[in-house]
Amino acid sequence: MGGLAGGTMGEQGFEQGDAYVGKFGGGGMFGSAGPVIIGGILFYNQFESNGGSNVEQWVNALDLHTGEMLWSKPLTTPDGAVHRLAFGQTFYWDSYNYHGVFDFLWATEGGGWGGGATNWHAFDPFSGRWVCTYESIPSGTHFYGSKGEIFIYSVDKNAGTVSLWNSSRVISDHGSWNPQGVVRDASRGIEWTVTVPELPGLPGSVYKVRDGVILGADFARGRVSPDPANIWAIAVDNLEGSAELMWHITWSPPSPQITVEDVSVEEDLFIVSTKEARTTYGFRLSSGTELWGPTPQRHYTDGWGHSSGNSWDIIASGYGKVIAGNYGGIVWCYDAETGAVEWTFNNTDPYTEALHNTRWRFRPSFVADGKLYIENTEHNPRDPQPRGTPIICLNLTTGDEIWRLPYRQGEWSSTMIIGDSIIVAQDTYDQHIYAIGRGASKTTVEAPLTALTKGTSVIIRGTVMDVSPGTEDPKIKIRFPNGVPAMSDEDMEDWMLHVYNQFECPDDVEGVNVTLQIQDPHGDWYSATVTSDRNGVFSHMWAPDIVGEYHVTAMFEGSNSYYPSQETTTFGVDQAPEEAPSAAEIADTTVSQLPAYPTASEVAQETVNQMPETPAYLTIDLVILIIAAIGVIIGLIAYMTLKKQK
Repeated sequence: MGGLAGGTMGEQGFEQGDAYVGKFGGGGMFGSAGPVIIGGILFYNQFESNGGSNVEQWVNALDLHTGEMLWSKPLTTPDGAVHRLAFGQTFYWDSYNYHGVFDFLWATEGGGWGGGATNWHAFDPFSGRWVCTYESIPSGTHFYGSKGEIFIYSVDKNAGTVSLWNSSRVISDHGSWNPQGVVRDASRGIEWTVTVPELPGLPGSVYKVRDGVILGADFARGRVSPDPANIWAIAVDNLEGSAELMWHITWSPPSPQITVEDVSVEEDLFIVSTKEARTTYGFRLSSGTELWGPTPQRHYTDGWGHSSGNSWDIIASGYGKVIAGNYGGIVWCYDAETGAVEWTFNNTDPYTEALHNTRWRFRPSFVADGKLYIENTEHNPRDPQPRGTPIICLNLTTGDEIWRLPYRQGEWSSTMIIGDSIIVAQDTYDQHIYAIGRGASKTTVEAPLTALTKGTSVIIRGTVMDVSPGTEDPKIKIRFPNGVPAMSDEDMEDWMLHVYNQFECPDDVEGVNVTLQIQDPHGDWYSATVTSDRNGVFSHMWAPDIVGEYHVTAMFEGSNSYYPSQETTTFGVDQAPEEAPSAAEIADTTVSQLPAYPTASEVAQETVNQMPETPAYLTIDLVILIIAAIGVIIGLIAYMTLKKQK
C-alpha cells in the first residue's frame, strides 16, 4: 500500500519502511542490498528484510525498458532454503578455452556485501535458478576488479599479512570456467598471502579499500578521534602478489570527530570531513600529503549527518570534483585538486515544511554523463510526509538545475540507480517504482483520401503521442482515453507530474516540433515545420500547384524526452476541368455558324429591283393613300386615349 490512507486515518500515510525496515531491496542495518541492473533487467527483493527468513521472500525481474515482469520467484538453494538478493555481478572470463561475460545474482548468508557473510549463492539472472554456492567466504573488504571479479583484501594485523581472494579462482584459474551445480570451499579463491612487516605496529584498522590500495586509520565515524590521528596506506599489486606500506602520517584533527568519507584512485585523493566544524580536507592518496582544507564552514545542520553526524562527501571520479553537504540543504562542489569552491546549490523547500531548515536535506545518488543526481530521504519521516521532497538532476560543471521531481527515496531502502540510461527510483509517497528516461513516441499523419482539384488547398494533419510503456497503465489510460500527448522538454516536469502523479494540468504547455516533407510528382521537395498542441495535434494548410501524386512524411526528430518517430501518407491532385461557355458565348458561336442570309434592306432592294417599273402618277397616288392611312390611325389612338381618361 502507498499514499494517504484516507478514511478514518485521514491524512496519515501508509507505512513506507523508514526507519530500519527498508523496502525496494532495502534492509539497511540487516545487510541486504539491491536493487540490481544487469543486461537491461531490473532485479529487486519484493519484500522488506526482517533480519531473518521467517516470512516468504522472492525476487522480481523486470524488463528495465518496458516494466514487463520477466519472472518472480524465490531464490532457492538445493536444500530448500530461500534467500534475498544481496548484489549482482558481471564477470569476464578470458582464457584459452573460453571467452565471455558471466552474469550472476548473489544471495548471502550471515550478512550482505562486506557484511561478514559466510556463504554465497549464485543464481542465473535469466531464469532465477540456482547456479553454485561458495562456502566459508573469508573476512575482509570486498570490491570489484577490472574484469568484474569480486576481490577481498584480508588484513591480519597480528600476523602482519595481507591476502587477496579472487571469486573466479574458486571455480577455475585457467581453461574453461563452468560453475554449474558446484558447491565449493571458498578458500580455493585465496590467490596469495604476503607479509607486510610494518603492519602489526600500525594503529587502528582498515578503513577504506580500493583496487590496489588499503587505507587504514585509528578513528571511526561517530567516535572521538585521538590527537594526533593516524592514517596509513598499503599499496597492493594484485597480479604480482605483493603488498607494502606506502606511507603513515599523523594529523591533528581540528574537530573531535573526523571521518574518511571517500577515496579515489583515479583522482589520487581521499577526503576527511569534520563533524563539529563541518569542513572537508583533501589528501594525496599516493603520499598522504595534505592538499587543501579546510573548506568553508557549512550549515550547522550538516553536522547531524548520516549514521554519525557527518556530511555526505563524495569524490566525482573522472570529473575532478568533490560534492559535500547534507541536512543543511546546500550542495557544495569543490575542485578536487585545490579544494576551491566551484559552485553551491540551494535545495530550497518552497513549502517551508521541513522541520529542521528551509532547505531539503539531500544525499548524492550517482554521477553520470556530467550530471549529479541527488535525492531526499529522512531517517523516520513524520506523517503525512512534507510535500515536494525532490530528486534533482544538476549540471556537474555549473551547478545549474536541469530537472526535479517531487519523489522521496527511502532512508533504509536502496538509493536510486541507473542502467541503460534509465533511472530507477522508489517514491515513498505512493510506494511505486518509477523508471525515468527517454520515452517512445508515435507520429501519425493524414491527408484527404480523394484527389484534390488543382488550385485547391489541402490540410495535412496528424498527432505526436507519448507511447512509453507507462502510458499503458490502466490508471493512466482511464484518464487519457485518447492517449498521452507528447510535450516539449521545457514542459516535461509539470506534464509528467500531471500524467503520473495526479498534479493539476499545467495551464500553458506546448507540444513538439514536427517537420513535414512533401515530395511533388516531379520529385521536388517542400518542407514546413509545425508544432503540436496540448492534445498532441498538428496541422498545416498548403496549396499544391502540380497535377499528380504527392508523398507527405511527418517527422518528429526526437528530443531529450522522446525517441524519434515518423509516418508517411499520400494525396493526389487532378487537373481542373474546362469551364462551360456562357450563354452569350453560345449565342455568338451559334450565329457565327449560321449560313449568311441577305439583310432586310438587301432583300427590299432586291425586291424593288425585281418589280416592274411603275408609272409616276401611280406612285404619287400610293404615297397619298399611305399618308391618309397613317392619319386615320393616329386619330383613333387619340380618341381611345381621351375616352380612357374620362
